[in-house]
Amino acid sequence: MSLSKSEITEKINGYIKCIEDSGKIYWNKGIVPDETDWGLTATKCGASCTSNTFSTGIQCNGFARFIAYLLTGTKLGNVYGENHNDDVGGGWIKKSNLDNYIFCPGDVVEVNDSRGEHSAVVISSDGINVQFLELWSSEGCQVAHGDFNGGATWTDSTVTGIKSFASHVIKCPSIEKVFVEPPELPPDGTTSTIDLYRNHTSTDAVLYKNDLEYTPGSADMISGGEVPTRTGYRFLGWYTARTGGTKVTKYSDIPEGTAALYAQWVETVTVSFYNDLASNGGKLIGTRTYEVGKKYSTVGFPSPGTRVGYTFDKWYTATGGYVETWSDVTKTRTALYAHWNANTYTVTLKNNDGTNISENHNIQFGGKYGDALAALDDRCGYSFVEWNTKADGTGTVYNENSNAEAKNITLHAIWEVKKVEVNYKYGYEVNGEEKTGSGEVDYGDTYGDVVGTNVPDMDNMVHPDGSYDFVGWYHDKVEENDTVVMDAEHTLTAKWEKKKYKVSFSAGNGEFMDPIPDMEVTHGDTYGVLPVPRSNDLRKFNYWYYDDGENNTAYGEESQVKEGDHTLTASWSSYMYVRFLYEDSNGNECSAGRSQIYGNLYRDVPELPEKEGYDAMWVFLGEDSPYNGTPFTPRMMVHPDHPDVICAVYALKP
Repeated sequence: MSLSKSEITEKINGYIKCIEDSGKIYWNKGIVPDETDWGLTATKCGASCTSNTFSTGIQCNGFARFIAYLLTGTKLGNVYGENHNDDVGGGWIKKSNLDNYIFCPGDVVEVNDSRGEHSAVVISSDGINVQFLELWSSEGCQVAHGDFNGGATWTDSTVTGIKSFASHVIKCPSIEKVFVEPPELPPDGTTSTIDLYRNHTSTDAVLYKNDLEYTPGSADMISGGEVPTRTGYRFLGWYTARTGGTKVTKYSDIPEGTAALYAQWVETVTVSFYNDLASNGGKLIGTRTYEVGKKYSTVGFPSPGTRVGYTFDKWYTATGGYVETWSDVTKTRTALYAHWNANTYTVTLKNNDGTNISENHNIQFGGKYGDALAALDDRCGYSFVEWNTKADGTGTVYNENSNAEAKNITLHAIWEVKKVEVNYKYGYEVNGEEKTGSGEVDYGDTYGDVVGTNVPDMDNMVHPDGSYDFVGWYHDKVEENDTVVMDAEHTLTAKWEKKKYKVSFSAGNGEFMDPIPDMEVTHGDTYGVLPVPRSNDLRKFNYWYYDDGENNTAYGEESQVKEGDHTLTASWSSYMYVRFLYEDSNGNECSAGRSQIYGNLYRDVPELPEKEGYDAMWVFLGEDSPYNGTPFTPRMMVHPDHPDVICAVYALKP
């Protein structure tokens, strides 16, 4: 609920009348509820108080100060008790310790705790109960006559109750009489003659009215029903002197006979307020009249309204020279213009590439988005299309030339998949020409999705020459189900290699002493180094052969590799032929050969000839044998590793 200024005035006058009907009047009754006397018209509670809808912005805090002014004649002005020490100023004293406090008319009681903030002025107190005049109701701040109980928050208006929750009291100055009896009036029917001087200057003798007959208590006051006017000034009232003196109202004591009264004035200026500079199309939003030399805060500034994309800065005389509420009012300052600052809004850019990396830009309203919305460089496999308010591209499109809007926005980069050209080289010729192919595929699809001419079946490649196996397609190696990760045209080349065969080894009719692993050989090559096996039954390995069931073909290190996987079988010997070399008694070289069976003792060993002065012994000779140079005795068992030559050796006797 909100009340107009006239409604507030009507209610205040109603309170005054209630007290008048009781036979008493306010001590400072000459004050009328003019907004310049309210003492505080600026908001205190902010947006949380519904009284912000009042045209003057008065709230309980300001209303309490106005009522205190009516009672005491002393203004608190723009003073908040909680922000001051004990000496508030103007004779007002802040009292925080209320233990033994006695509430008096005019005291401003303030509450500031978890329940909220509230102000009210004491009308009366009998030491037990306290009566307040306040702005408060369950609907929000409005003019209401209550005992801190207009709403459900504060319910106890006893002295004890008030002391329990009040934050402090701003005690009013000493008052001789808060209420006084009506003035003594001349006998009924008597009149007084009054001369009224306009008093434009200190020596102005011009009469405004003269010889007015005045009946005390008449409702038309003493002006003859007319209020004097003066261009550039506001009439304050009729006073008993040109300056100072006492203001005369219908409640003033009436002198008998003739009296002179003087108009007193305050210089004013009417200021026009525009919502912007004229060059920007500013329009008049209203006028306000101020007293010259006072602060603008006595009346306040009007609301500049709102402007999309801008925040109100200050009131300026033009492009420069701003004024504040505490600035002094001057006669020459007749027009003020609202200045505005362009708001800054955040543009959040999302790459929309799976990483969702965000970047923020601060853009001032009224300009272009500019470089903040420059096109992105193409990324691998994708071309940048636009900036969009929706990640799927179905929203609103923005670019660097778009006008910056009065809101924060999030934009997503929209990308288009690139088409990739794929070329193929098969790695062999057909009819004397290299076989090739080509096709096109979306980046991110698989090579199996390529569409074009001579596109290969990548999983089923066969070389015209059956001696090659397919290895793979290479730029780097790719397969049919691999994703296309190169975003530019590229060529895949088929890679082939000669077939590989597995060679296994069999002991045949023998038995390997140690297992022989399989061997891999390449088509068209030779076998190279083949293993030399050892037999468990002391037979000697001869060679490897392939047993095809009919013919046994021997294979050695220089043999051409047989096609296909195959097994080579070991050929063994059960005996060896051993030659004995020695000199006879005449010094002639002699040789005797004998067949020896593996695993048996040496047989038919020649007798070792003796030489005078020498010791004789048999020694194995065979560079490839581990027994080379070792002594031989006829009691040895024939071993496959023994050399096939045994030589007599002589050494001088010591």
